[in-house]
Amino acid sequence: MIWWVVAAILLAFVASKAWRVYKHPAHQLGIQAAKLGWRAAGSIKDPSGFRNTRLVRGNYESIILFREQEVRLTKPEAEYPFKDYDELEEWISEYEHEAQEKDPEILYYRAIDSYVRSVGYYEPLLELQGTDEEYCIAVMKTHKAAYLANVPEKIAGALTLDSVKHYYQNRDFALVFLRKLESKWLAESNAGASLASDSPDHESPEDADNFHPSLDKAVELVRSFFADVGGNDLADNPRTELVAYAATYIAMKKSDSEMPSGCWNTFKAAIENRMLSIADDGSQRSGTIQTPNGPAFAHFTSSYWAEMDTIEELANKAFTSVSSSRELSAYLFRALGGNAEQERAFEKLFSGLVEFASRSIFPKVERVFG
Repeated sequence: MIWWVVAAILLAFVASKAWRVYKHPAHQLGIQAAKLGWRAAGSIKDPSGFRNTRLVRGNYESIILFREQEVRLTKPEAEYPFKDYDELEEWISEYEHEAQEKDPEILYYRAIDSYVRSVGYYEPLLELQGTDEEYCIAVMKTHKAAYLANVPEKIAGALTLDSVKHYYQNRDFALVFLRKLESKWLAESNAGASLASDSPDHESPEDADNFHPSLDKAVELVRSFFADVGGNDLADNPRTELVAYAATYIAMKKSDSEMPSGCWNTFKAAIENRMLSIADDGSQRSGTIQTPNGPAFAHFTSSYWAEMDTIEELANKAFTSVSSSRELSAYLFRALGGNAEQERAFEKLFSGLVEFASRSIFPKVERVFG
């Protein structure tokens, strides 16, 4: 009789565990995938020991992330994960449609959307465009001007995100910001003369409205340094942006007027977006939270934000002693995988970047966000 009781308990335990596995969201994603024609093709163990199921369908390959309870398309590689296979199917449908698209202008606008989506701000931008017609038209005209002026898609996307942040602080300023960008890019394009009459603002904007090219130059100097001294290709390393950020932060500290933290954090978010466009850190960057007034959409910072916090702490110490200044330079150098032989040379490079940021980056940041 005891054996029957033990067997019943074991059976109940196994059944309970099997039911939990069956009801687990990752298993439900597998069932959904099977219904859509995906077939299992093994599993891949992640660094935490979880087994993620690999599925294929035709030329497409996906992975169900067990711990994250989401789907990632690995072939072709999508820039962001999907909540389920229905959402993935929508992406594939759009991807196949885009593959047939030949119009370079349409492809340019889609590349901007893809960048905005990759850094987690697509829904806020879409919400503003859907509820504010004037802002929507301003964004569309800005993107048109960016295309005509051959502005890189990521820069156009990053400046669009800057306008979103401006909008939450001051709608009118966001509209002026976009119109100045439009005017600037129209002036730079061959088609500027014919389209200028469509622009609501003919005022030629100052170069202060665009600090991204100066950041690009600073980052390129860092990449060139490591390529020359060690043969390291840092094109896909987002932490090159941290050097430009650190130099600009020190430039701000050296200036006569220090920016308010809220304004500076808007620039900081722009750096975070640039880093995320190079490599996604895997963090959740937006979602719904509970507030006293009910559910609300919220943005979350990435791990890159915490690294910038560390840089600020080290930079603040750098004003107290030479050794602290070297500590900041050493921190940045190690973050980029440098070796001891080139550390002093990097210190000189960083010192030069601080001077460059004082002349060419911080003044623009201050005018835009200050």
